[in-house]
Amino acid sequence: MKLRYIIVFVFLFYLWDATGGTNSFQLDREHNTMYNLLTDAFLAGKINLPIEPPKELLALSDPYNPAYNWGLRLHDASLYKGKYYLSHGPVPLIFLYIPLRILLGNKIPDSLVVFIFSFGLFIFSVALIYHLKNKYFKRIPEWMLLLSVLVLAFANGALYNLRRADMYEVAISGGAFFLSGALYFLCRSLGKECSSKRTFILASLFLGLSIGCRPQFILSGILLPLVWWKLTKGEQSLTKHSKILLGAYLTIPFLMCLASLFVYNFLRFENPIEFGLHYVLTCVLNTSTDKFFNFENIIPNSYFYFFQLPIINSAFPFIHINYTVPTFIQVPQAYYFEKTVGMFTGIPFILLIFLAPAFYCFDKKLNIKRFIKEDTILKQIEFWIILIPAYLNIGILLIATSVTWRYVMDFSACLILCASLVWFYFYEKINANKLVTSFAVLSAFWSILTGISLGIIGCYDGLRTQDPGQFKKLEAWFKPVSDIIYEISPSWQSAKEKMLYIPLIVTSSSEFNSDFNVNKAFDNNPATSWAARSPGPASVNITPQHPAHIKSIWLITRAPNSIQGWRKLSLRAYLDDNQVFSNSYEFIHPEKMIWRIKLDKMLVNKIALNFEEPFSITSTGKIELQYPAYPGYSEIFLEWE
Repeated sequence: MKLRYIIVFVFLFYLWDATGGTNSFQLDREHNTMYNLLTDAFLAGKINLPIEPPKELLALSDPYNPAYNWGLRLHDASLYKGKYYLSHGPVPLIFLYIPLRILLGNKIPDSLVVFIFSFGLFIFSVALIYHLKNKYFKRIPEWMLLLSVLVLAFANGALYNLRRADMYEVAISGGAFFLSGALYFLCRSLGKECSSKRTFILASLFLGLSIGCRPQFILSGILLPLVWWKLTKGEQSLTKHSKILLGAYLTIPFLMCLASLFVYNFLRFENPIEFGLHYVLTCVLNTSTDKFFNFENIIPNSYFYFFQLPIINSAFPFIHINYTVPTFIQVPQAYYFEKTVGMFTGIPFILLIFLAPAFYCFDKKLNIKRFIKEDTILKQIEFWIILIPAYLNIGILLIATSVTWRYVMDFSACLILCASLVWFYFYEKINANKLVTSFAVLSAFWSILTGISLGIIGCYDGLRTQDPGQFKKLEAWFKPVSDIIYEISPSWQSAKEKMLYIPLIVTSSSEFNSDFNVNKAFDNNPATSWAARSPGPASVNITPQHPAHIKSIWLITRAPNSIQGWRKLSLRAYLDDNQVFSNSYEFIHPEKMIWRIKLDKMLVNKIALNFEEPFSITSTGKIELQYPAYPGYSEIFLEWE
């Protein structure tokens, strides 16, 4: 009964997240998204997008070069022989866009499709964890099972993708949905009471359909011969004919899906294994020369996907996606970093998988060799059926030339399921190991909290822009929490909201032009910025309308395409032409971007800021000192009291 309540709650939460807080998909509006354009094409008997590339784009010597095609390209579409194609798979189109278009008569929003796939992923995950619990862990208390279900619901990356649904999130959520369905049917097929021709066929079909969303899922096809081997090994009751028939059930639907995709690719790109990646018009990569997959990416991608810390501050919802590249991480020139949080820091619940040997040896006082020989959950075939696709997907992402949190949905549900099984094993088989249970509960709550926080923010400050009124209400509800965190570790967003407004007269010694004048750094708008004319020293003089007590000064470095600021600051404060304070500061970690200069409260009526040693940090994380761009700040604000 409690599970039903959780499922209903998750459904409503996903709905709220997907609709931007309105709980309505606004089906009466026109939704001209890429998948809807491809739906128009399919219904008209075509496979290319119904948009003609500009003649100016086709006339370029290299139309795939982002430096040349800016303002001309259809972003992230594939251009081949004068036509646009969608590089993302056609399965979401066939299963949802076309049927719903016919049923409703309108173009449907991508958010509805991502909602259906995400909730379906959750349902399959719940069904699978209950199946394995009933098979191996009948004595697990209900609270443990329900907590694992909540982690599956809120820490699998779905909320983040639901907040901003586009063609990328459609393909990712669709692939995760079909893969979870395949894993569910494969695991059920291993039980004699559940195995049937229909189960084998559905497992194979779902695995094949997952490739039609995420092509790299083809690697998970290794699960089919693995399951066949497990079912037929040592089974004297199975005849040769029965084994062949079982193999057919497990492979034919998968191979039919694969063959259909190969034909679809050949009709588009004259190459059955070309999904369009080599012809995509991106904002960073030149797909005619740059590689999408490169082993040079393993080190930076490992850091971003496993260890990148979230940004934690007093601004609601307190845990934020990290958009910075640390200076100790060097990435190749052809590389796209969006925003991410490491799995170990954002979903620490999955650490149970990797810590299982240590926990076991600690409890049993065994060494690792004895652990390998012991009969643990790691010996169960279902555990590896779930874990192998996760490892394969992670392996692909580690060599990819782009990093973003939305990709985590490809494999996070698999890792959470395996972590839950490890926890169940320790609780039931090793007498409720307190260390493991304590770690599991604490990491589960942190994983859920992080998932919800990132879901509220989304990729582009989601709820704040979608429904400012509702965001303000939530912010007000959690204000006591914000105040406590602010006292421990202040954030510039919270400081700005608490800021006492005093009119200022501001001048500077250097401005790039009128669009980047110094007042842009004092307009409470992070989207604008002050930029100096030349990469040298610059000064800013601030005069409040009347004397006031200054508490601190916040500086937010401008970052149009790279982080651009100064490494050193000299600060002087005056009262009636008398200098009352003077100090110098050095920003030794320029990638930090946000700085707070805390001062002893003092009465002033003029502040002089002198900046020296300009720098810039490129998108690859390289600090450039000799030839920086145009240093400046997007926001400078003074905290008065």
